[in-house]
Amino acid sequence: MSLILFLCCALMAFILLSMALVLWLSEFVGGLPLATLIVAVVDAVAATVIYFVSLHSSMKRISARLDTIYEVSATVEMAYRQVVLFVKKIMGGT
Repeated sequence: MSLILFLCCALMAFILLSMALVLWLSEFVGGLPLATLIVAVVDAVAATVIYFVSLHSSMKRISARLDTIYEVSATVEMAYRQVVLFVKKIMGGT
C-alpha cells in the first residue's frame, strides 16, 4: 500500500513540476502550446531513455518467463486432452 501511495505522490509531483515548467517556459517562448510541446518532447525523450537504460532488460526477462509459462501450460493442456481421449476410449464413450 505504501508503494502505491509513494508512486501516486511521485506522479503528482511530476505533473505539478511539468505544469510549472510549461508556465515558466511559456513566458520565454511566447505561447502556451509551444511550451507544452517542448516539455512533452523532453518528457518523451526522458521516458524513452529511462526505458531503454533500465527497464528494457527487465521487460525482456518478464516476456521470456511468460513465454515459458505459456509453453508449459500448452503442454499440460495437450496432455490433459490426450488423457481425456484415452479415458473416453477405455470407458467406451464417443
